[in-house]
Amino acid sequence: MDPAHAKDVHHPLFLHWVEEHDEGLQRLQAMRESFLKGDVALARSQAQHFGIELNAHHAHEEAHLFPRMEGLFKDGGPIPQMRAEHKRLAELVALAEEAMLAPLRAEEARAWLEALEILLKSHLDAETRLLYPLAEQALAPTEQEQLSRFFEPVEGFNS
Repeated sequence: MDPAHAKDVHHPLFLHWVEEHDEGLQRLQAMRESFLKGDVALARSQAQHFGIELNAHHAHEEAHLFPRMEGLFKDGGPIPQMRAEHKRLAELVALAEEAMLAPLRAEEARAWLEALEILLKSHLDAETRLLYPLAEQALAPTEQEQLSRFFEPVEGFNS
C-alpha cells in the first residue's frame, strides 16, 4: 500500500479498503498488459476476476458505508456521485471485456480500458482522500466497529 494514500485514514477497515484499491489498480494494470501483449484469453479472465472483485468491494461500500454517510448530508453529499461512478465502472469493465472478444474491436477494447483506468483512479482517489477520512471523523467509534464486524467473517478482516 502506498502510505501517501492512507495518510488521512487510520481505522483498520478504511486502511483495508485502501489496500484493496491499490490491489485493484495492480490487477487492472496486469489485465491491460496481458491484452496489449496479445494474450486476450488471459486478459478476459483477468477482466472477469477484476469485475467480481470490484463489484464485491462496491457492494460492501454501498450496503454498509454509504447509507451511514448519506444521512450526514442534506443532499446525500458525495454519495450519489460515488454510486453513479460504481455503476459506470461496472459498465466499463463489461464493455472492455466484451470488446476483447472480437479481434476487430481491439482499439475499442483499448479505449474502454483507458476510460476504466481514468475513472477508477479518480474514484479511488476521492474515496481515499475525501470519503474515508470524512467517515472516520463523522461516524462514531461504535458505528466504525459495526462496519468492521460486517467484514470479519467475509474477508478475514481483523480490526
